[in-house]
Amino acid sequence: MPQNRKIDHLFDIFLKNKSEIFDIVTGKINPPSHSVWKIISKEASHHYTKKYLYTMVLQNRHNFLEKLKPSLKDVPQHDELSSSDENSTNSKNSISTEENSTSFCITLSAQEWNEIKPQSKLYGSRIYNALPPGKWTSIVANHFWHVTKLPCTIKFHRAKIHETGLYLNFKGTCKNCESNLTGVLPVKPSAHSLVVIHCQYSGNFDDCKSVIKRQLRGAYRREIGKVLLSNRLPASTYRKRQVDNIMILGEAEPNVIPKSNILRNLKYEERKRNRLSEDPIESVYALKYQHPYNNYIKDIGLDRLFVHYWSTPQIHVYNNYVQTTTHSKISIDATGEVVRRITKPSGEKSKVIFLYDITVNDRKTGMQYSACNMLSERHDADSIMHWLQFWKRDGAKMPNEVVCDMSIALTSAIIRSFTSYSSLGVYLDDCYEHLLKRQSLKFKLSTYVRFDVAHVIKSICGWECLKSAPKRSRHFYKRVIGQLIQTTNMSDAHKILKAICVVALNETEGTSGSTNIETPSEKCKSFLRRVIGYENMNDDIGNEYETDNDIMNFEDLSNNNFCEWGRAIETEARNEIVRGNRDNCQFLPALIPKIISLLKTFPLWSSVMSTEHFPNAHSTASSAPVESNFNNLKNRTFADEHLPIRIDEFLTKHISSLEGAMKIAMAQSLDNTFETVETAKDESLHNISSIQQSPTEVLSDLFLTAPADYDIADEEIRAQENWGGLVVPSKRKRRSYLEKNSEWLHIDLQQKVSVVPIGILRNGNCVKLQPVKLAKKKVLLTNTCAFDSLMQILCTSFCDSNHFAAFFQSQQLLELTKQMIKLIGLKAYKLRAEILSMTFPNHNMLPNGMIHISTETTVENLIRKLANSGELYYSYVEKIYCSKCSNIRIISMPIIPLVIEQNISISEGVESYFWKRFSSSTCSRKDCGGTTDVSIEKNQVYIFVEITRSTTNSLPSIRLLRLSDISKEIWIDDTLLTLGGVIAYVGPQQPINITHIGHFKAYCHRIGEKWELYDSLANNKQDCSEVEMVYPHLLFYRV
Repeated sequence: MPQNRKIDHLFDIFLKNKSEIFDIVTGKINPPSHSVWKIISKEASHHYTKKYLYTMVLQNRHNFLEKLKPSLKDVPQHDELSSSDENSTNSKNSISTEENSTSFCITLSAQEWNEIKPQSKLYGSRIYNALPPGKWTSIVANHFWHVTKLPCTIKFHRAKIHETGLYLNFKGTCKNCESNLTGVLPVKPSAHSLVVIHCQYSGNFDDCKSVIKRQLRGAYRREIGKVLLSNRLPASTYRKRQVDNIMILGEAEPNVIPKSNILRNLKYEERKRNRLSEDPIESVYALKYQHPYNNYIKDIGLDRLFVHYWSTPQIHVYNNYVQTTTHSKISIDATGEVVRRITKPSGEKSKVIFLYDITVNDRKTGMQYSACNMLSERHDADSIMHWLQFWKRDGAKMPNEVVCDMSIALTSAIIRSFTSYSSLGVYLDDCYEHLLKRQSLKFKLSTYVRFDVAHVIKSICGWECLKSAPKRSRHFYKRVIGQLIQTTNMSDAHKILKAICVVALNETEGTSGSTNIETPSEKCKSFLRRVIGYENMNDDIGNEYETDNDIMNFEDLSNNNFCEWGRAIETEARNEIVRGNRDNCQFLPALIPKIISLLKTFPLWSSVMSTEHFPNAHSTASSAPVESNFNNLKNRTFADEHLPIRIDEFLTKHISSLEGAMKIAMAQSLDNTFETVETAKDESLHNISSIQQSPTEVLSDLFLTAPADYDIADEEIRAQENWGGLVVPSKRKRRSYLEKNSEWLHIDLQQKVSVVPIGILRNGNCVKLQPVKLAKKKVLLTNTCAFDSLMQILCTSFCDSNHFAAFFQSQQLLELTKQMIKLIGLKAYKLRAEILSMTFPNHNMLPNGMIHISTETTVENLIRKLANSGELYYSYVEKIYCSKCSNIRIISMPIIPLVIEQNISISEGVESYFWKRFSSSTCSRKDCGGTTDVSIEKNQVYIFVEITRSTTNSLPSIRLLRLSDISKEIWIDDTLLTLGGVIAYVGPQQPINITHIGHFKAYCHRIGEKWELYDSLANNKQDCSEVEMVYPHLLFYRV
């Protein structure tokens, strides 16, 4: 079909659908989303899309719009509709076409106008002035919202500049309500003056509900991206600040405030724009030749990736520190989770990239800084050694001490780089020959290589044998090993090791049954106590336990390593296993293999090398400086980043941080140089070959967990730096296991069982305690202090005494006791209600249908009720037999009433009470007159003793006593009973009876001579002293 015929055919289709193309109310063209365009596209055999058809009519292509408009005479016009509606009886259906109009002024500051003032543009062969695109629209839109507070999203058209007439005019349209904005600047503004633009806005903007955000474009978009990136602002923070500046509470969010996702994209675009290349490896390579990074990046490796970087100022500041310090130290460590893994061409990810750091802590200047860094995908000893030797070749001097963690790879690299030994194994063998066989070292030691004490202690704390040991034994061995770490000579180390072995291998201690003298285990434990407790392990302490075998002939050892030395000490200790008269609570044979395995690196984690070769070294080594450096790097320098990040981005930011730190450190170094120049000359020869280092955040404890007979040379070759699975450990705030503690001179090491904590059974009078349901009825208990105090004592005795727990067979009381040990909850209070509802049958019905049970009574009366119901045993049963009339009278006593006079103990009072009960008397039956015999069956599991005193009109019935004055033990025939607790009375100072009752509290006597106060009206139990004065109402003794 010819072109003209196609156009005519298309116009016929338009004409056919003319009534749907134009809106019958406004007369405007319906948008592309209207169904008419889909119908026209279908009738045109889909040769044209809906949007293209709409554009053809809108832009009057082929005169479609002009041809269609005259034909609209057939369509009801807007005026006709309005006229007909006016005549309608329903005025609510009338349509108003009146538009709103408002005039206002926009005032731009001189700075804002300077940013958007007209610039000359070349378009073809013509030069004209125009406002810079992108930025002026955003500034005008912001002012539009400030003045009008309208939700309209304005789409601006090109602003026109005229040298004659109106200087500036622009137009804009709301995307939603299509209201029109016109702005005019009559004359060209003068420099440094405010610019006032006169605006008129007309349309149906009052009904506009636009939620469309204004787009950020051009220079304004980049400007916001730079603000976000340079100020390290999260998108949410930027939005909150902008909203706080322009909004008041209750207003809708302005459309000039971008969404968070848009702001994040702006930040990413700006960061991406700053990259030298999309490929991080190419970007790092480009950085190496760009200032200032070319002064830092020394070497780059591709596969596998590594980057060595430090600067000349770093080496100068470090060398000055070495020359002016008596004992220079450095710390070397590795950390992860800072750099993303690299994607290789095959799509595979590289291995984890670690950041290695050498940290200097200069105490003289108070400065701490990094001296050298490496990012590496390779973590073997050879790669680490290559980095350290490169640093030395670049001019770095040898420190006196290097501290690291217990990684074989890192330690091996340090030994090979800072000493003359070829491997870690050779170094340890030479130390063995020197320390135990008194031979000279093959090479002079200029650098002291040490393990961080925190990593050593942490590894020891992770031993399963210690974790499963009782708490007191666990802390005892940790403190002893802590003192072993600080020993400075082999003699003291040998004594401590041997004492540990003897204590751990002997199942008993005390005195020997045959000779009645102290066993070796008892002597060794006493020696170790004094090692922990005294500030200095002087000769008196060292000689307290010494045998003929303390001086060993180490020439006889088959292998020259410290493990064989440990095995020899173990053999010696096994020869001193002697049976004592009591169990040894510190019997722990599984500890010995762990200690022997630890001894393989003995010179690295102890101080035995410091006395002769490094007298200025501290007794322990710490890696706190380098760990502090890593913490500062992750939580401050990169606080605004979500680590890990790209390697090129990390390098740029880290090097910038190092640059600033070096400027400060160099200034401090120069200030101190003039003061110490003469001293530095004298010390430089000594300090030139010394080094220090500190351990990593988390690295493997391979030395501590590997078998004692493994080949350290093979392990050294295969070793890889392991950053502990990228887990940052917590650090102790104080060196608790290393410090001397005199309390251990008095601690009872025989205590095996820890005190089991017991909750408080709350009094029924507590307001927060809700009634419980029994048989679908609510039951309210009051005045339950007597029962609560009794249960607290029974419960603590059940936990502290296995013998009492075995014989305590009460049904409901036993179940309640078990519930109190687990957790005092609803089930425990329901059991209490069941027991007391049967014990106190008098129930009161309240008006709301609730049952009220008052349990106000004395503890003596309560125990009598529970004994009669079978819940408790009687304290004793007395049988009185008359030989004349054969009458038998049985008296069951749940408690022993005891009247205590001045200076009479509880144990004496109980013995006197039973002695009096055995006296003969006359038969109570009339007409008999016979003599009776008395037999008493005593409860040898537990008894209750009621304490009273002889009463007068002026003295109270209860005697005031100290807890320490109450007998802790009493004998019932051949059975020893121990005090389980005291129920104390709080109330009026007069005889207790059922009609006048105060409050009761339970003082429980726990294992370890510990007293605990349980008050049912309090929230928590309290620890109390044995000197506390109480009014004891009832005592409880149990096996």
